Amino acid sequence: MQTVTIVSPKVSRSIGTALTQVGGYSPASSAIVSGLSVCNTSGAAVNVTVTVFDGTNDTNLVFATPVAVGDTLLLGADWFKFNLVAGWSIRVKSSAATSVDAAMFVSEFT
Repeated sequence: MQTVTIVSPKVSRSIGTALTQVGGYSPASSAIVSGLSVCNTSGAAVNVTVTVFDGTNDTNLVFATPVAVGDTLLLGADWFKFNLVAGWSIRVKSSAATSVDAAMFVSEFT
């Protein structure tokens, strides 16, 4: 029988132009990502890319999406549920250095 555990949010702050694994998180077995927020903390508009990384390749979920000053890009609610398996992760980058914060909400299956 599988057990579901709701874990604390995975967060990364001051993400810049390199793809960054949100919260340094990759599940030990499997997990469902139920939501992701990416907040522009800089003084200018930025373009945000969100990918799923399978350990070798990144596949875009959101590509170069504009996020205005002080705005937040939200992936979640009813239509966004993403399954992660061991070794997979969600990664985020911005068009400007140290410009966005990200939080990801996860349930793990063991």
